[in-house]
Amino acid sequence: MDLSFDHVYTAYRTIVSPNEGVLPPHPGPSWTRFVCISDTHSHTEDAFKDQIPSGDFLLHSGDLSSWGKLSQLRKTVDWIGGLEGFEYKVLIAGNHDFCLDAQSSMYDGQLPETVKKCLEEAQELMRGEEARAKGIIYLEYEQIALKTKVGREWILYGSPAAPRYADGAFQYTNRVEAKAISSLIPSDVEILLTHTPAHGILDWARRGRHAGCESLLERLGKLSKLHLHVFGHIHESKGAQIVPLRPGAGIYAIPEVERPKRLEWVAVNAAMLAVQGPAIVVDLMN
Repeated sequence: MDLSFDHVYTAYRTIVSPNEGVLPPHPGPSWTRFVCISDTHSHTEDAFKDQIPSGDFLLHSGDLSSWGKLSQLRKTVDWIGGLEGFEYKVLIAGNHDFCLDAQSSMYDGQLPETVKKCLEEAQELMRGEEARAKGIIYLEYEQIALKTKVGREWILYGSPAAPRYADGAFQYTNRVEAKAISSLIPSDVEILLTHTPAHGILDWARRGRHAGCESLLERLGKLSKLHLHVFGHIHESKGAQIVPLRPGAGIYAIPEVERPKRLEWVAVNAAMLAVQGPAIVVDLMN
């Protein structure tokens, strides 16, 4: 019995990595291919040429813009909207995406009607008819079920929040807020997008400490259906890791009696800046 639930590709041949092996083709109708990126910060095709292969889902885990202006956000949305070869393009915001957060410092001192107008424009850009026509789905503390063309329905949830360490959007400042935000993640989620890493998982920052969220780590341990967690924020820790649901757990099966049960998930820090390399590709068995 094949117990290979996932295939993960962090390095493959591109313009910037010509000596790597070739990315295998999509493994077929029994699998779903997720192409994971984050922290593109208003950089588009010029920076990431040949770095983003096609797949069933494109997942972007926030910091779509450099400093949160609507024009910067539009540049990224136009670029992602033009990427071909995906059924869905699922996006969340991050701490740099000021214009999407009513509580961000971008709106300090502005009249309520001005704030309302700017927020409506930003939300229309992310959720409007034009975005939907290009396959873009924006999640902001939201869950959605998306079915692929072969009939596999995946449950996704997206959260833009991260611990506060500097001026930014969608940030929380204490453990009470962190726990409240993490508790919003539904128990049946299969594909989770957050901007912040969980504590201790691909979150080692340049300052020499773990920068991920402890409350998120606690919540992850209770998500029995989780297959894939995609995040960014800590650019220098880009990579992928297999994480057990519980210490000592793993994938196991009782052959010919029941379906193999998943007791681990794939964690992906998909930050595209700072660490050179292409989008991280994860193939999950349907």
